[in-house]
Amino acid sequence: MHIVKTMTSKLVDMMSRAALGDEFPDDEQCLRAFLFDRCRSEEDLTNLLGLYIGLFKLHPEYKKDELILAIDSRQLARYLLALHSDLHQSFYSKWFIQNIERFE
Repeated sequence: MHIVKTMTSKLVDMMSRAALGDEFPDDEQCLRAFLFDRCRSEEDLTNLLGLYIGLFKLHPEYKKDELILAIDSRQLARYLLALHSDLHQSFYSKWFIQNIERFE
């Protein structure tokens, strides 16, 4: 069976590779899809990257298809909020929750 990857699926793969390497993605569309364009400072950029590093490294309940749906439906902030609000909160989770209005 041949599976066609959607553009969003490719963006998720890009973000995952970057986060697992402790790097920012270098693709503008990926940066927008993962809300980096809403950051106001270098510190915000670093904190948002930290949130994604935690997502891809530490959250076994993360599901790629749910993340794709959240991005495609412009509900990524809500997806991240739901994922992080029920778990032990890291510094990055707390920062994201405190700044949620910027990312919605």
